[in-house]
Amino acid sequence: MSSSEVVDLVAEFLQAHGYGRASAVLKSEIEQNARGATDKFLSPPPSHPSKKCALKNRPLSFCFDSPAWKGAMSGMETKLEKIIRQAQPGGESSEAPIVSLANGRGTTLAESYGLLEDWVAGSLEAHKHELRSVTFPIFAHCYLKLVQSGSAGGDGRTVAASFFDRWGTEHGVWYAPEVRQLGAVTAAEQIAASDLAQSIVGPARTKFKVPIDRVSSELLHSFLSSNALVELLVICNDHVQLLVEDRPPCQEMAVATLLPNGAAPGTSAGGLETEPMASGAYSRALEEAGAPGGSTLPRHTFLGDPGGYPGTRPYPKLFDGGAPSVPERLLTTAVLHPTEAYPPEAGRNASLRAPTGQVASARTPSVLLATVVNSYKGLACAAVTRDACQVAAGFQDGVVRVWRLDSGAEKLDDSCAELKGHTGGVFALSYSPEHRRLASGGRDGGVHLWDLSTGLCLAVFKGHDAPVWALSFSPAGHYLVAGAADQTARLWATDTSEALRLLVGHYSDVTAVAWHPNCAYVVTGSNDKTARVWEVGSGRCVRVFVGHLAAVTCLAVCPSGKYLATGSQDRDARVWDLDTGKQVAHCKGHQGAIHDLDYSAEGDVLASCGADSTVRTWDLAGAFAVATSRGEDHCAAMAPNSSFHTKSTPVVNVRWTMKNLLLAVGAFEVK
Repeated sequence: MSSSEVVDLVAEFLQAHGYGRASAVLKSEIEQNARGATDKFLSPPPSHPSKKCALKNRPLSFCFDSPAWKGAMSGMETKLEKIIRQAQPGGESSEAPIVSLANGRGTTLAESYGLLEDWVAGSLEAHKHELRSVTFPIFAHCYLKLVQSGSAGGDGRTVAASFFDRWGTEHGVWYAPEVRQLGAVTAAEQIAASDLAQSIVGPARTKFKVPIDRVSSELLHSFLSSNALVELLVICNDHVQLLVEDRPPCQEMAVATLLPNGAAPGTSAGGLETEPMASGAYSRALEEAGAPGGSTLPRHTFLGDPGGYPGTRPYPKLFDGGAPSVPERLLTTAVLHPTEAYPPEAGRNASLRAPTGQVASARTPSVLLATVVNSYKGLACAAVTRDACQVAAGFQDGVVRVWRLDSGAEKLDDSCAELKGHTGGVFALSYSPEHRRLASGGRDGGVHLWDLSTGLCLAVFKGHDAPVWALSFSPAGHYLVAGAADQTARLWATDTSEALRLLVGHYSDVTAVAWHPNCAYVVTGSNDKTARVWEVGSGRCVRVFVGHLAAVTCLAVCPSGKYLATGSQDRDARVWDLDTGKQVAHCKGHQGAIHDLDYSAEGDVLASCGADSTVRTWDLAGAFAVATSRGEDHCAAMAPNSSFHTKSTPVVNVRWTMKNLLLAVGAFEVK
């Protein structure tokens, strides 16, 4: 299609819609100012002399990245908008619908998107999921453009409202939080108040990153070009980064994600994906981690062997002066068996000594479930020591309650202690490696550090101005990282009041945090559906993992430091190779959101728990291990190795002991 044909098509559209003078002026102006750039775009490049001149046969990289195309379209759009405003009797009008400029049929923006949706719905099954992943970024930009235009429809409603009602539900399955946020934006002045809208069309907007196979990308380009849907092409060019990969099409839809410019799923921002991650002993990694400007993080004298776990030290008594019992909140323990729907002895109090004897097999584990009854849905979080001696739980009333499982008391509640200090609900808990201190965070934004031998609050770390959702002590025990609703994570040393690092990069609440075993890296998960790896020494983000369809709720790094497991509200767990940034396993089986993950001592079995009142284990040593050892570039689909059901206890925490006893905590809920 030549430039004159493009101009003729646009002129015919203007003439048909009553813009006769604008049509005449358009021909003269466009032919003078845009002919050179348009012809350069429409003519074949020198490196491909055999290619046809038809737009539909242009390669994707040329169409989307051509400076000539950008210049031509920018000039045409600006000139056309100016001419239309001048031609209208009342000057600039907001009632005229946005039009796809190069479409001779005069298709509106909403109609153009409808054509795209219909084409994707009728495409081949092999490519449908790949093409579907591109539609949400286009939908979001189309909707916000329609909101900005404020055009009115024939039914008295705005075109944007009708467009959202028609297509918003199509994306609600995969992008429920984003669709809700977009639905709240109904006027142009509301865009400035929406973080999501600002990240899409604001001054500091970022591109959607969408992985797609090469054949599907060529099909998409061919459709948009052959139908002259220029407005959608402009959106794809300026606001969507298609990460074209030479691979077969996936049979699962990839989620488009807003990432910083230069970042890609499974990689780091700014091209750091080629930088190897250190995996040495954590004592060395911490001592060598330096901060910008030559300052270093505070040193720490490590307890015990750097590669071991200090769980054999004498355990101090909890509150030497005695602890008050809490009869209204009872802790019961029961052993779960994979062949039983729920344990017959549920509800019976029991005491447990620290496990002794030989290490058990993680593939056939014994599971001890600690159930909090009469909590009235007040249980918000829990933590268990790896020596199976203590259970701590945070409640909505702002109190942390700690139970001793090895106290020998007739009732577990006789060993219950209360830690009071928070002014709101407690949402995060973490034990130090030696189990002598406990960190808690909650609605008040503060992180409290407790001494379990005295019951005193040693320090309160302030910095977050929003609820703290996640906490994690480092394997060294001296450092603590917290994630909060202010979209940041902060790293403290226990002997300083100021945060040593502020980790900024997520677009929503930071809901999960974890340490790499070498203490040189921190991993964070967020409601923005991504997980990120941060270098402690510099505070840089060195990996971004994208793939979940909902918020990331929990994280676990295997003892070897090679793999990262992430759990999500989308009911699935995913395993990632930290070195390559690739997803290597997809674990399906839960029927509700996953609340916690933990690796066994050997790192070959992953345990998970969730809102479906189950504990499940995943064997990572079978076909998954064979595939990864051979370097095969594919994701293994995995089913649970074993499932443990409770009667009505959503499980909020799961933890392996060093001898492969699996501990779990939840609150009994009356259905």
